[in-house]
Amino acid sequence: MKQVKITFLIFAIVGIIFSGIAGQMVYKDYTFKKTALHTTGEVIDLIKKKSDNSYVYAPQVSFQTNTGEQITFKSNMSTNPPAFSKGEIVNILYEEHNPKHAQIDSFSMLYIIPLSLVGMGIIFSLLGIVPLFLLYNRKKQIKLIKQSGITTTAQITEIEHVTTYKINKKSPYRIYAKGTNPMNGTEMIFRSDSIWFDPTSSVQIGQEVQILLHPQKAKVYYMDLSFLPNK
Repeated sequence: MKQVKITFLIFAIVGIIFSGIAGQMVYKDYTFKKTALHTTGEVIDLIKKKSDNSYVYAPQVSFQTNTGEQITFKSNMSTNPPAFSKGEIVNILYEEHNPKHAQIDSFSMLYIIPLSLVGMGIIFSLLGIVPLFLLYNRKKQIKLIKQSGITTTAQITEIEHVTTYKINKKSPYRIYAKGTNPMNGTEMIFRSDSIWFDPTSSVQIGQEVQILLHPQKAKVYYMDLSFLPNK
C-alpha cells in the first residue's frame, strides 16, 4: 500500500511540475507579446527533420526590423503537415533590442507547447491527486468503522486477481465473502479493499472473515483482513 501511495504521489508531483512549467511559459510568452514589436515576414524555407518514423517541418522566416536590419530565424515549432507554406507572409513578433529573438505571431506557434504541458499536467495531477484523496477518505472511513461499526461475519466465496490494471507492475487481489447484513437483514456479497500481494496461501474458500459495517450506512463496510501476513 505504501508503494501505491508513493506512485500516486509521484504522479501528482509530476503533474504539478508540468503545470508550473506551462504556467511559466505562458507568462513568458504573454510578457514577450506585450513588449515585442510587430512586423511581417516571409517564410523562405521549411526545415525538414526526422521525428520517429516521419518528418516534421519548421518554418524559416526572414523579416526586416524597424531599423532596416534583415533577420532570418527558424521557428522552434515543427509540425507535420507544415503549419505554413514557402513564400507565405506571416506576422512576426521580435524584441526591439534583440531582434534575433523573434517568433511567428500565431496561436499555435506561441501556445501549443504550453497548452500541451497543461494538458499533461492535468492528466498526471488527476491520476495522482484523485486516488490519494480517495485513499485518504477511505482511511478516515475505516477509522470510524473500526471505532463504532457494527460487526458481523461472512464466508469467503472468491479470491479475485484483478488484471485490468497495474501499479508498479503489480495487479491487486480482492476477496469476496457472502453474509447477512445485520442492519437490514439482507444477504449480500462483501468485497475487500485492494490487496497488493497474493493472499491465496493465507485464506481459503469457505473461511469466515469479520465484516465491520458503518453505523449509519448499510452499504459502507470494511472487511477485516488483519490476519493476513504484513507484506
